[in-house]
Amino acid sequence: MPALLAAESAQYQPASARMLPALEALSLTPPGSAGRPAGSRGRVISRGDQLFFEDGTRARFWGVGLTFSGWRPIAFPPPKEDVEDFVYTLKSYGFNLVRFVGIDNSLPSLCEYWKKYGHFGGPVMDRLDYLVAELVESGIYYSFSINNSSLCPLDAFDGDHTNDHPQSWRRYHGKRLIRPYMVRRQTDWIADFFAHKNPYTDKTYAEDPANVYLAAVNEDSVWSVYFRDNKYLSKQDRLWLDEDFRDWLNSRRSIQDRKGTEASTAEAADFSLWRPRWLLSRDQRKLIYSYLAHADARLVTELKDRLRAIGYQGLITPTNNWYGYGALDTASRHGDYVEVHGYFDHPMGADREIEGKSFLMRDEGFAGIDKTDWSFPLTKAARSALPDKPLIMGEWNHAAWSPYAYEGPFLMYAYSALQDYAGLVAHTWFPYPESRNGPDVELNAFSVSTNPLFLRLSPILSAAWLGHCLKPHAEVLEVGLGDSFGEVVDRTFAVEMGPDPAVKVGDGFHKLMRVRFPHSPVIDLKSDAGSDPGVIRLSSQMSAAAGWAAVEGDCVAGAVFSGQGGVLDLAGGVSIRMNEQGSVVAVALDGRRIADSSDLAVTLVGSPAIAWPEGNGERMRFRQPAGTTLTAGAVSASLSMPKTGECPQGQWVGGQSRYDKMIIQSAKENNLCVIQVESRNGAWVRLREGDVLVSTE
Repeated sequence: MPALLAAESAQYQPASARMLPALEALSLTPPGSAGRPAGSRGRVISRGDQLFFEDGTRARFWGVGLTFSGWRPIAFPPPKEDVEDFVYTLKSYGFNLVRFVGIDNSLPSLCEYWKKYGHFGGPVMDRLDYLVAELVESGIYYSFSINNSSLCPLDAFDGDHTNDHPQSWRRYHGKRLIRPYMVRRQTDWIADFFAHKNPYTDKTYAEDPANVYLAAVNEDSVWSVYFRDNKYLSKQDRLWLDEDFRDWLNSRRSIQDRKGTEASTAEAADFSLWRPRWLLSRDQRKLIYSYLAHADARLVTELKDRLRAIGYQGLITPTNNWYGYGALDTASRHGDYVEVHGYFDHPMGADREIEGKSFLMRDEGFAGIDKTDWSFPLTKAARSALPDKPLIMGEWNHAAWSPYAYEGPFLMYAYSALQDYAGLVAHTWFPYPESRNGPDVELNAFSVSTNPLFLRLSPILSAAWLGHCLKPHAEVLEVGLGDSFGEVVDRTFAVEMGPDPAVKVGDGFHKLMRVRFPHSPVIDLKSDAGSDPGVIRLSSQMSAAAGWAAVEGDCVAGAVFSGQGGVLDLAGGVSIRMNEQGSVVAVALDGRRIADSSDLAVTLVGSPAIAWPEGNGERMRFRQPAGTTLTAGAVSASLSMPKTGECPQGQWVGGQSRYDKMIIQSAKENNLCVIQVESRNGAWVRLREGDVLVSTE
C-alpha cells in the first residue's frame, strides 16, 4: 500500500527546475483523460445542474485563476521557453482548468493593438496564444475573464461623464451596463477577441471547445447600480437611467393600449426610479424589478447573439459574484451556468489586515458566519445554486497568509462535493498586494503561490474532487423564493444585496440546497446521489482553544484541527490523530473505501509559523516583507485502519531539495495498519528547489 505525501509548495520556476508531473505519474487525472488534449471530448455543455462533455462524460473542474491585477510583470505571458515547465507545474497541482483574469486591464498592449488595427496581434498576443495551445495539449481547459474593468476598451468615451467612483479602475462600473453605446463597445471587444485565430491551435477562441465559460461582465450588475452603487453615477447618468425607465414604462402602456388591457395604478402613475425605496408601493417595486431585469439582460443577450454567430458554443452567464436575487434571476433566465465569488478572509481595503481567524473556533460555528460574513464562499454558493444551472465557484480561497489557511481548501472541497457543484477555481488575487513592498518581492503573476497551504493540499483534493469521492446528498432542501412574482420581488427588496437570513450554510451539510424561483423546474432527486452520501462533521463544542471538522466518503477521509490538534474516529474503523493544528487528507486512488484501499494517498499540512525580521512584531500583516520566511514546524499525524492482510511500508520519493525533511512510516499493530507522517521545518516561501513528491511501487 504505497503512500503519497505532497511536498512543500514551490513557485513556478524556469526550465532548470522542472517540477514532476505528479498527477500523470499517479494516474490522478480524471478517468480516460490522461494524455488527451483539452476539448477532445467535445464542448462542455450544461445539463440540469451539472456539466457534461459532448460525448456524455461528466465534466468537473478544479482550477486556478492566473491573475494579473497586482502589477503587470514583464514575464506575462511567460516566454515561450518557460511555458512547458509552467504548464507542468499547473498539472502537478491537479488543475485541469485555468481562468485568465483581467485581460482587458492588465494587458493594455492587446487593447491598444485592437483599437489601432481592429483585430488582435503583436508579440504579447503571440505569447498568450502559445501558452493557451500548450495548456490545451496538456489537457488543461481555460476561461477568459476579459471584461473586468474595461479601462482600455471604453477609454474612447473617457470624459463622457464617467462615474464618480474614488477608485479610477471602477470609473465605468455600472455606467457600462446602462449606456447602450458602451454595451455595444464591450460586445465588439469580446466578440473580436473570440474571433481571433490562435495560430498554434488553428482555431479561433470561439471555435475552441477547450474554452469553457465566460461571464459577460466581471463583478458588475444593474442590480448593484440600483441597490448600492448609484451614488457613484454622475448626475447625467442618473437622469438618463430615469428617462430610460420611463420610456420602458411608456412602451408597456402602448402594448397594453394595443391589447385593450388596462394599466395598473402604478403603471399609470409617473414616478422616479430613484424614489426612496421605503416609499414605493408593492406594485411600483414590481415594475422596478421588471425594468431592472430587462436592463440587466442587455449585455448578455447581445453578447450571446454575437458569439453564437461566430461559432462559440461554450457557456455564458450575465455576471459573477452575488448581487441579490434579482441578478440570480437574470442568470436563471439568460445564463448557461451560475458563477459565484467568495473569500474566507478578504482584505477589503488597501490598509486592512487579514484577520487570520479560524472559522472552526467560533462559538456559534457556521451559524455565526451566516450572521456576520456574507462574503463567506460557502454562504455565497448556498444562496446561488439553482436546480437547473451548474454552479462554478470562479474565485475563492484565502487571499493571503493565515495560520488557518489549511481549513478553507478542505471545507470548500467537502461542502462543494456534497452540494455537487461543477467547478472550483481558486483565485490567487494579488501575489503580494501591498505596493509599498513591491521592490522587495518577485513580481511574477504566474507564480501560483499566494496560498502555499492550498497548493500543498491541491493535488490530493483535486484527486478527490475529480474522482467524485464524496457523493452528493439525495435529499433536497428547497430555498423557495415564493410562489408568485410579487413574493420574489418582496424577497429581493428585503435582502437587496446582503445575506439572506433564511439560508443557512449548516443546512448544506446534510441536504442538497437549491434556490427555486416560481419559473424554475421541479427539483428532482439526483440520479448520481449516493445512497450513503459523504458527511461533514463539526466539533459540537468550539472554543478559542480547539475546534475540528471531519469529512468521510466513498474514497476520501480527512480532518482539520485548530488549537492543539486531536484524535478523530471516522467510519470503517479509520482513526486520524494530529499533534497540532493542521489538516490530514487521505484519498483511495483505486476508488475503494479508505480502509480497503490498496493504493492510498496521504497529505499532511501543518499550520505555518511566520518568522518576521528581527524587531517586527506584526504577525499577520497582508504582506511578505523581504528576508522573511514562512515555515511549518514539526507536524506529525497518523492514520490508522483495520487491516487483515499485510501492512506494507509506504514509500516517499521527492526532489533533492535541502528543505525536504519529510518522514513516512507504516506498521501493523494488532490487525491495525498505522501510517505515520511527519513534516519537519518545511520551507513554504521562496522555495527555489524541490518537486511535488510522488509515490513509487
